[in-house]
Amino acid sequence: MVDCNSVTTPMELNFKKLCRSVVGPRVANPVEYRQLMGASMFLVNSHPDICFVVNTLSQYMVKPHQIHWIAAKNLLRYLRGTIYYGLRYTTGNLRLHGYTDVDWAGSVVDRKSMFGCCFSLESASLSWINRKHKPVVVSTVEAKYIAASMPYCEAVWLRKLFSELFKHMLDNIVIFYDSQSGIHLS
Repeated sequence: MVDCNSVTTPMELNFKKLCRSVVGPRVANPVEYRQLMGASMFLVNSHPDICFVVNTLSQYMVKPHQIHWIAAKNLLRYLRGTIYYGLRYTTGNLRLHGYTDVDWAGSVVDRKSMFGCCFSLESASLSWINRKHKPVVVSTVEAKYIAASMPYCEAVWLRKLFSELFKHMLDNIVIFYDSQSGIHLS
């Protein structure tokens, strides 16, 4: 895949729909798929943009099908196109911003919600989380409420970390969230 063509997105848009009816052939050598996913997990530290894709594809490591192998190769093609991208840290007055969102019942396997959260310090990502909710929720408001509480815990931890490491207390951590019902409930 050294001379492969690059793609602009790490995952196909209709991947979740395709995984609902996985009836295609299995991967001939699942060890290669597992090795690729293991290597991709190390890349998440420097590429937070592939966090969701690696999380999703890692759920199929026991019995990967051909569609999962194609999606993993698509991830490699995306990485080929973004090889010169990087995180840029600038100096300034240290403002921490958080961003969060949830995909209600987004997992096609068990209908659990996928939650994502990212904190940036001025111009660069500092901390990010992508995981499934433990409970199966019955409404979008409930999923958004759980997703709203997680970044607050992370913000408290980051504030304590900065006060211990740099003897500097972060002022007004702003968390951006797109759900009015979740905001009012929390």
